[in-house]
Amino acid sequence: MNREAQRVSVEQAMFMAGNNADLAAAMIRYNERGAYMERREYQQAAESVRMARAAALGRPVVQRG
Repeated sequence: MNREAQRVSVEQAMFMAGNNADLAAAMIRYNERGAYMERREYQQAAESVRMARAAALGRPVVQRG
């Protein structure tokens, strides 16, 4: 699996979902090979993106779940 392609998809989903990790996780259903991934993996990836964005903006970050 191409991790960079997956990362871009998660970032795009987070942008479209307005930084809502649950909604972003629901938006992404499969990776570039069409293999289904666990919802929890997407939630974790989306949460990582949210935390990285907050850190880049200098905002305090509280990790969820």
